[in-house]
Amino acid sequence: MRFQAFLFACALLLPTPALAWVQTYTCGDSGDPCKGNNQPLPTYWPKPCISFHLNEKGTSAIPFEDVLGITLTAIGTWNHPEISSLALNLAGLTNEDRIGYNPYTDENTNIIVFRDDDWYESKTIMALTSVTYQNSTGKIFDADIEINTSNWPYGIYERDGAEVVDFQNTLTHELGHVFGLAHSDNINATMFPYSSTGETNLRTLDEDDLRAIQAIYPPTGQQCKFNKYYFHKPPYGMTEAPPQNSTCAAMPLKKRSGLPLLPCALGLIFFAYIRRKQTL
Repeated sequence: MRFQAFLFACALLLPTPALAWVQTYTCGDSGDPCKGNNQPLPTYWPKPCISFHLNEKGTSAIPFEDVLGITLTAIGTWNHPEISSLALNLAGLTNEDRIGYNPYTDENTNIIVFRDDDWYESKTIMALTSVTYQNSTGKIFDADIEINTSNWPYGIYERDGAEVVDFQNTLTHELGHVFGLAHSDNINATMFPYSSTGETNLRTLDEDDLRAIQAIYPPTGQQCKFNKYYFHKPPYGMTEAPPQNSTCAAMPLKKRSGLPLLPCALGLIFFAYIRRKQTL
């Protein structure tokens, strides 16, 4: 199941009524009825600690040291343990550049990757967040962020001025989609769907964004203990079983999906995708 919502750059933001935050549903942002008999369900992470890996290639548009620092800052912007139990962290670097959930390894990773050369979606899109969720429950299993440096002049506002798309501004917005948030009509919210070159308004969370993460992930008092490591890209594809001479490292399917145990190679059929779900 795939949905697309394109967010176009906009130089002029028109005033609109401040409405509440919106959670993403398995049938779209609004929770409209699904096709068939499926009930629309809100998407959410079933675990409180979510790690990301930054692709080691970075981008030619921004020095890697700056990319790393900005990524840590943007991730930290969404961590509010006093009001929300869900925590993000940057676990390390990776050579993985593929988007999607890999059910054949128990070390599937969420990645942040720049697309300096290969961008196959609309050129108007600044960035994309792809989320893999379980259709029958709404549980999220993977979220990956792609930054369109192929068609947009990314940079750092303080250094490069108003002619660039500010990386921190974009990444902070995309991380909101990782939480399971759709776009907000509140023009002050980080999840407001319009942006432009030279904008930094989305770098910080508004009360609307904070209310969202508090409602979806209320505090539990649990503290996350993250491990930092380098994620090696598996030598096999995400949509095919590993070679017979390798070990299928996925968790038992019955634990992952709540469905009867089946061969490892069938894992993907139980998941739906919010493919290229949100854009900036």
